Amino acid sequence: MCSLVDSRQWSGSYYHWFLDCLPRLIAADHHSHRFGEPTRVIVPAILNPWQEASLHLLGIAPERRIRHCPVGRAACGWSG
Repeated sequence: MCSLVDSRQWSGSYYHWFLDCLPRLIAADHHSHRFGEPTRVIVPAILNPWQEASLHLLGIAPERRIRHCPVGRAACGWSG
């Protein structure tokens, strides 16, 4: 499992997404391919279009993602 969520919620920042989050994801995916375990990815509940596109380009299908809503945030993009 690889978390792309951070406590400071900087994962929505373009800089942090590409220079902090995605390298972690690439390393986890590399590990996954070596050991045959599919990588599940914890992502922010609401993704920017460029975040969605980057995950798509890396082959991270929506079914491999676990959407995370920070504690205390009522509006995270879904009602359930």
